Amino acid sequence: MFGSKTGLLCQAIQHNFARQRAEHEQLLANLATPVERLLALLHHSLQEMRRSPHYDYHVLREEYPEAWALMQSYLTEYVSPLLVQLLQAGIQEGQFRAELDARLITHLLLAQFNLLVNEQFFPPDYTNLAEVYRNLFFPYVRGLCTDAGARLVRHQFARV
Repeated sequence: MFGSKTGLLCQAIQHNFARQRAEHEQLLANLATPVERLLALLHHSLQEMRRSPHYDYHVLREEYPEAWALMQSYLTEYVSPLLVQLLQAGIQEGQFRAELDARLITHLLLAQFNLLVNEQFFPPDYTNLAEVYRNLFFPYVRGLCTDAGARLVRHQFARV
């Protein structure tokens, strides 16, 4: 049916990404501001990491390069444009600091994610990746906010 373990893995990853996109669409439809949407996406990702079994991203990267390429493609083709859009809208609405470069910030966020899943820095056997994610992304995004943006999402920050 799948032809190989790689085929099975790639199909499972694609199914998971389709599910995530549908959940993101539902989530974002109920939020009014870019800063709320960005934090909701981060919170959703944090919950995904907390619910996920122990992941060995290095196994994907090393033994299943097609599966790893799917993940990188998802980040490049779906996550990156979404983040740029939210950051640009938030900058225009005064929720994120005006001097920010949305594309550069997006690049930095994705680089932080790739750092997170790098077992040389965060060995999965000794590291709770969800806690690293929480400590890496939420303070960083808080620093991107204006005072007005931070006030809009103070309750979301308090829940993290």
